[in-house]
Parts: sequence; C-alpha cells; structure tokens
Amino acid sequence: MIKPSVSIKGPYTEKDLKTLSKYSQIDSLNCTEQELVTAGVARGFARLKAVKKLWIWSSVTRTAMRDIIRIPKLEVLDILEIKYPGQLMYFEEAVNLKEFRCNNYMSERDLYEISNLSNLIELGAQGVEISPKSLEAVLSMPKLSRLDLEGSEFNDDLAAIMAQSKQILNLEIGSSNLTGKGLKSIAKMTQLKSLDIWANPINESDLIHLIRLENLEYLSLGGYEGQTKLTYQGINLILNEMHHLKRLRLDGVDLTDGETSELNDRYEYYRN
Repeated sequence: MIKPSVSIKGPYTEKDLKTLSKYSQIDSLNCTEQELVTAGVARGFARLKAVKKLWIWSSVTRTAMRDIIRIPKLEVLDILEIKYPGQLMYFEEAVNLKEFRCNNYMSERDLYEISNLSNLIELGAQGVEISPKSLEAVLSMPKLSRLDLEGSEFNDDLAAIMAQSKQILNLEIGSSNLTGKGLKSIAKMTQLKSLDIWANPINESDLIHLIRLENLEYLSLGGYEGQTKLTYQGINLILNEMHHLKRLRLDGVDLTDGETSELNDRYEYYRN
C-alpha cells in the first residue's frame, strides 16, 4: 500500500517509526518536534520499505544519518541540522537522491562524503565549513546544478574555483565574504540562471560585472536592514542592462513607492 503523505510529531521512537513499515512506499514523510534523532531512533527509519521525500525538522546525529541515507528510493532529503557523535557514511548508496539540504553545522569532512552522491542535482549547505579542496569535491559531482552556500566562509579565492564550473545553474552565496574581485570571477559563469549574493561586502561599482550574466533570470541583491552601500539608483543602472532578468529581490535597499511600483511592473516577481 502506497501512502501519499505521513506526518509524525515527536517525541517519537524507533518503535513508532517501525509502524510505518506497513506501507510499501511513503511519498512524503514529515518528522517534527523531536529534540534529537539518535542512532537508536534512526533504526526505525531503516525498517521503512521506501520513502521518496523525507523532511526531518530536528537535529540528527551523524551516526543516525547512516540509516536515514540508506532508505530505499529516497529522492529528496531535508535535515534541520546534523550533530556529533559519528561521521557521515554510506552516501554512495543513495543512488536515487536528487536533492539534499542540511543548512546548519556541516563540516568540510561532511562535504567530502556528500560528494559521493552520484545523482544529486541540488545541495543546500548553508553555513558549511568549506575549503578549496572540499569545494572542488562538490563541483566534481556529475549532475549538481543547484548549490546553496549562504552564510558560509565563501570568499574570493573560492569564487575563482567556482567560476570554473560550467554546470552550476543556480548559485546562492549570500551573507558570505564575497567582494568585487570574487564577483568578477562569478560573472564568468555565463550559464547561471539564478544568483543570490545579498549581504556581501560588494560595492555598487562592482555590480557592473553582473551584466556579463546574459542568461540570468533571478537575482538577489542588497543586505541587512540599514545597509547604505547599494542604492536603487546605482542598482537600476545595472538592471537596465540585464534584459533577461525575470525575478528580483532587493533586501535592505530603500525604495520610494514609485520605484517599488516600477519594479513590480517590470518583473514577474519582485520582493524587498
């Protein structure tokens, strides 16, 4: 029997999860309100016959991840955050996994293991520890096209490595350490369709590099509330040259009602 959707609220145990093994497949499984998914609890996940999408809005130990990652037919996996003890293992067995997001506390060692996901299309790794070698490992993934490194220590040196990719189409590197030098490197990725560079130490004069991105359809700019480096007037000069842009987000940029109305009329999607 296939179950389209199941939701479990914690605290749940290995035994609670085992009861779901009566289903031949669960299309979407949402697990919430659990303080920590331990290896003991995760043994219940190991009993599941098949799950396509799994969302665990809880902390999960790296040891527990060993059972979770091997759930049959898993295509989408969202984890709130991973913690010690243990280390990630068996990711090479997750041959169906296309999307993996874990946006807190991932280490460089975690990235090396994640790079074994041969069919992954999207990786969400906000706040991850990253180095040139671990970035190269991620970029070696044969099908990866969407990458989120927001809130990491991504910098100009890493941007030079990133710029060598001809495969990444959607890139999120907001709230990192990217400067105009790094943006110039990123602008070599002319295949990009989506780029998020908000809350970076970029000057308004650096935005001219964005004009090279002729295939860009979505752009996120700006910064935290009260930022003064980027103005509507300066940004608009660049936007006027980006003829393929369809969606725009400007955080922390002061706009008049008229300017807001103009942007709403110009783009399919606009938010500030």
